[in-house]
Amino acid sequence: MGFLEFPIRRYQFTLVAFMCLVALGLFAFNKVPREEDPYFKIPGYTIAKKIGESEKAIVYLAASAALGTDVALKVNRASREADAHRQALEREYKAILAIRDPAVVRIARDPQKFTFLTRCVPGARIEVGDARLLIEHAPSASKDILVLDAFSSDSVPMHLLTKEAFADYRRVVSANGLLLVHISNRYLDLRPVIASGGETGGWTGSLRRYRPDPEGFALNETGSDWIALSQNPSTVERLVMGTGEQWTPLRHRRGFAPWTDDHASVLPLISFSQ
Repeated sequence: MGFLEFPIRRYQFTLVAFMCLVALGLFAFNKVPREEDPYFKIPGYTIAKKIGESEKAIVYLAASAALGTDVALKVNRASREADAHRQALEREYKAILAIRDPAVVRIARDPQKFTFLTRCVPGARIEVGDARLLIEHAPSASKDILVLDAFSSDSVPMHLLTKEAFADYRRVVSANGLLLVHISNRYLDLRPVIASGGETGGWTGSLRRYRPDPEGFALNETGSDWIALSQNPSTVERLVMGTGEQWTPLRHRRGFAPWTDDHASVLPLISFSQ
């Protein structure tokens, strides 16, 4: 009896073997950890819900047993075990731990190291934690100015720029208040993200590109890009006229969909002219 003839004549045996292989495959598939599944277990955390997503990672709202509070937990999709990727995750983890360190607040208040707080409102209160989670607990219309300045180099905190995040900002910013977003980035043009997210919430915005003059370069100043948004167009107009600087009205890019907590892509934003 030939090799191919046996499974044909003994079809009962072939069928049983096939069903066993299918069952084994389903069992193995169900045992594979899936980062898209919000209920997979991560030691020390209790996953509540997904609050952001990109090609590389998913951000969950999770309760931390060690910190005793809610945190934004980033879970990377692909290449989690690659050395470079793992090192990046370790740097982010250490940075997050540093934010919880009381020494960060003490250093920020030291005028010998940083002067922003000493030149700010006397006794400015510092709240330590993830900005979006803190905003969710803030009273409605409690902020006249809200500044988003969580960007660094080529890093983008996507969960702060989604349609749902802009809905949170609209709730806490007063009707005549301002939302200021820092979008400086070496590789990404974030204007379409802010424009689309703002448009869905009825925001009006203008862009200010600051570039230092020779005197500024002598003081080690660097360029930065900011977008001012408000529910009241006259608020933005007064800001533009009051600064005396050049501002550009924020325009929506045709065909660009707002980022959401379920999906966000940086591919349409890559700038090749930088």
